[in-house]
Amino acid sequence: MAALKEMLQRADEQGRQPELCPSQKIGCSVSENSLWTMGREWEEVQREEQEGKEKEKEEEVEVRGQADGGRTLKSRTTAVRSVSFAGSVQRAETSWMGEDVQFPMRGLGLSSLCLQEKKALVSAVSVAVEAILAQFSSSRTVVQKALSGDSSINPSLGRLVLQCLCHALHNLLTDGLKPHQSDLIAGRRPNSAWGLVQASTKPGPKTQVLFNLQVRVGELPQLRKSKHRFNAFFLGLLNIKFLDFWLSHLQSCGDVLETFYCPGSFMRLSLTTCQPLFEELLLVLQPLSLLTFNLDLLFRTTT
Repeated sequence: MAALKEMLQRADEQGRQPELCPSQKIGCSVSENSLWTMGREWEEVQREEQEGKEKEKEEEVEVRGQADGGRTLKSRTTAVRSVSFAGSVQRAETSWMGEDVQFPMRGLGLSSLCLQEKKALVSAVSVAVEAILAQFSSSRTVVQKALSGDSSINPSLGRLVLQCLCHALHNLLTDGLKPHQSDLIAGRRPNSAWGLVQASTKPGPKTQVLFNLQVRVGELPQLRKSKHRFNAFFLGLLNIKFLDFWLSHLQSCGDVLETFYCPGSFMRLSLTTCQPLFEELLLVLQPLSLLTFNLDLLFRTTT
């Protein structure tokens, strides 16, 4: 207090305001100016931050709205990034990158035209089977049905089997057949339907009947052509009720199929794309195993 009175007194004598010490100046500045200014600036900063957050929320809501129904690039990108499930992301990217893409191939790479060709092969067999069943439909007794299946008594049935069913099955089994095959011993030799029969009827516990029939047909001196032997083998399959069984067995011989057939053949595709058609083929042929056939293996071999 004494020092302050002395300063005031000196100021009066000199006619000016008292000069405060630096520490008092700083204290006055902080208390009266800086604190007030800093308080206002702090309120403005908080208000600006609050407004910025609200603005960001509005933008986020707008972008999400676009992602739900918009068609812009930004909305699609946001939609993909906002989905955490990998499958959903893949679908979103697919609809973006591959939208409205049409694929010309169907069923594991099989064209529509090729698929129709394979169906036509099975349809031809189905038509032949229906014609054969019609031959038996007029027979009422077991004896009459047995006589209807005898080619010596009912030659029209023999012609129907030979010209329709055997012909249709020959076309189906030679579809995509390789023209040649290479052998280390015999060299290059042509493929044929009869060669396919020989390769698929090796002796075994389940195929002994097929092997015996194949040997019997091969020993007939009247049958010199491959197609005649093929037809005789099928006549014999009808006699022993093993036609659908042999086809199922042939399909299971993967090495035989690979050796004799091209990848686009009916029998090769019966393991993948044409499997439903092959199953339909077996269903079409099954009624024949319920009928009694007595077909001469040498029936019309000259045709």
